[in-house]
Amino acid sequence: MKEFREQFCIPNGVFVELTDGEVVSTEMGEDHAICFSKEQFNVGLRFPLPSLFKDFLHFTQIPPTYIHPNMIRVLMGCSVLSLLFNLDLSLLEVLFIYSIKKVKSDIFSFVACLPSLQLVTSLSDSTKGAAKGHVLVKGLWAGLGTHPDRPFALNRSLKVPGQDKRGKLVEWVEKASFDRLNRLYEIAAVERSCDVLLSAQNLRLVTREPQPYVLNILPRRLPKEVVSGEHFVLPDLPFYASVQKGRRPDTQISPQ
Repeated sequence: MKEFREQFCIPNGVFVELTDGEVVSTEMGEDHAICFSKEQFNVGLRFPLPSLFKDFLHFTQIPPTYIHPNMIRVLMGCSVLSLLFNLDLSLLEVLFIYSIKKVKSDIFSFVACLPSLQLVTSLSDSTKGAAKGHVLVKGLWAGLGTHPDRPFALNRSLKVPGQDKRGKLVEWVEKASFDRLNRLYEIAAVERSCDVLLSAQNLRLVTREPQPYVLNILPRRLPKEVVSGEHFVLPDLPFYASVQKGRRPDTQISPQ
């Protein structure tokens, strides 16, 4: 247990218990008990959870053990990107780019409408060799930050969410979100690689940075009348247009 805590930088106030058995519901458990898979730690899960990750769990109500490793990579990677490049990314922008799909055995994953639109690049297509077993977590794994009007509440049962929390949930964004995404796509794809973003140093940084828990109003369906300059959709992105024309932008920005 000491080795596990040191390897994954488990902070004081967070208690973990390794188990090789089947995942069980923690709905009736105490001390904020929740289960994650061992493999999720291998691909970048760290505590306390970044705000973006908490928003995702709260909104989608997907049980944590049903989250594909690539979802972990995207959520943690976007949290790192937001910190390093001062992007202020939220769940709104993430779900504008990705749809939520159930891939198999109640496992959920992100799917980008175009592979080249991945916010976090170089994601693995295979789970071969993934660690088996689960980790029961208790204590302050979600951090100390709470919102008085929107308490953090995730799904501690094993019940999967309904169809209303799947598919394409955000069809348009306002200009502020649109500008954030344009800045993100100016970052070279190699700098957005999951291997680069999810380094030990970056993961330590993103969990040490105090982050408010703010939940956006979701989902966002297109209105009957789309107003130019007010409702921004995927084809409006310059990067999207470049990809469709078979060329890639060559501009880059550096971390703040």
